[in-house]
Amino acid sequence: MSLAKVYKILNSTEILDNYIIKCYDVLHTQGKEYLVENIIDFVRGKSINV
Repeated sequence: MSLAKVYKILNSTEILDNYIIKCYDVLHTQGKEYLVENIIDFVRGKSINV
């Protein structure tokens, strides 16, 4: 999946603003694998197929 498509999904579902940016202070302290899995779970919780 392209970065542009990922950005579009995260932005259109408000995950970017309401989760990633809002929780950045905690999220940026986690490892990359944890972050990716956490964001995938969050997106799936919004019923978006990834």
